[in-house]
Amino acid sequence: MGIEGYGIYFMLLEVLREQEGFKYPLSDIDLLADEFGTSESKVSVVISKYELFQVDSKENFFSIKQIYYLQPYIEKSERAREAANKRWKNANASTNALQMESGTTAEAMQVKETKPNESETNQSEENDRSVFLIPQLFEILLTIRPKYPKDETTDFTALSKIVEYIVKQEEIKGNPYEFQPAAEKVKEIWAVIISKCSVHKLFSSYSLKTISNNLQLITLNIQNESAKGFDYQKTGDLLNSFGD
Repeated sequence: MGIEGYGIYFMLLEVLREQEGFKYPLSDIDLLADEFGTSESKVSVVISKYELFQVDSKENFFSIKQIYYLQPYIEKSERAREAANKRWKNANASTNALQMESGTTAEAMQVKETKPNESETNQSEENDRSVFLIPQLFEILLTIRPKYPKDETTDFTALSKIVEYIVKQEEIKGNPYEFQPAAEKVKEIWAVIISKCSVHKLFSSYSLKTISNNLQLITLNIQNESAKGFDYQKTGDLLNSFGD
């Protein structure tokens, strides 16, 4: 598609950046085509053909790579949201206390009716939240190999391949980029892999790209070490500091 495809790709990234959860429904790409001044078929090709975007179970497309690079912004926004929620709860508690003192039962009931159900809100956020798996895997890597020389041109692709391999080999159910239990299983196995690599005389110097290209050999070595009594339980401790 040449330069036009290049332009469509970056315009799609701009659109995704403005969306909640950095996702956009496939059913509405005709609207994007009109906005971009191109055809719907060309937009569809850019989304589906070149492995630039992924599609979730709700038929929304997104870019894992974009989310990876936006992680610092996402974390900052999450902290600001949590602080705002805390202030809202404190303000609401003070309001309820004043209402109880004044005996305005009717007003207190009205406040109760309008207050969102906290458990339902939390559940909705849990279901709608994307699991930012790639940054979490990289964080595990840096915990074990703090001096790892980051390479932004290859690390993301390598970690994506590692996730794909782990999901396939372990027959993990659910999309680990959306389903938290699946993500936790991937993180657990990744901690074992990188822990073993870090103490291996050959694997210890491997880059993520090299690890991703030699996963079958590495996992075979891990299985052999396990048969010799290698203690993998210790690697589970590495996951304690990593949240959802």
